Amino acid sequence: MCLSLQNKNITNMTKLKDLAKITSGATEARYVPKDEIPFIKMKDIDHAHHSIKWSEVTPSGINLRDDKKLLNNGDIIIVCKGTNNTAVLINDIKEPSVASNHFFIVRLNSQGIDPSYIIWFLNNPAKEYLENNATGTTIRNITLPVIGNLEVPVPPITVQKSIVEIYDLMKKEQKLAAELADSRKVLMNAIFAESIATL
Repeated sequence: MCLSLQNKNITNMTKLKDLAKITSGATEARYVPKDEIPFIKMKDIDHAHHSIKWSEVTPSGINLRDDKKLLNNGDIIIVCKGTNNTAVLINDIKEPSVASNHFFIVRLNSQGIDPSYIIWFLNNPAKEYLENNATGTTIRNITLPVIGNLEVPVPPITVQKSIVEIYDLMKKEQKLAAELADSRKVLMNAIFAESIATL
């Protein structure tokens, strides 16, 4: 279940490239590593929770000509390879890190945009657009023009924050429901096992 903005006439529509600077990630060094820093790969993404599994991120040699590839808190990375184009908000960097070139880096340049709102939009309403505009047969790819031309509804910042808050509550409810279902299953199995033992 996800929220949606059904009526495009109720708010401004702006292309993502006009709201942010969008670049590709870094390339891993094949020969002599210049820098050894945390290098985020596709395997490090927790798609269910739209987060990075930092404990699994490993350092790697990176071809860095400058520091423009370094991630900042507030950046958004979105998987551009494969069928799961998950977007993740970078908000817990503790040391200089980069994402691989299997990601696009979205760095917002507008003060009127909540990064968490963009994360919600990319992981929910925008999914259909990304799926329909992916290229390739064996491995699906999202191109820079496709992500840049994505039209984003831009309601007032108060509305953006309200959408994020409601969505966060929905995710918490879903998590609690799943945990409750698991607890009931464990209890049911325990009762069954006990009943069998007494036969």
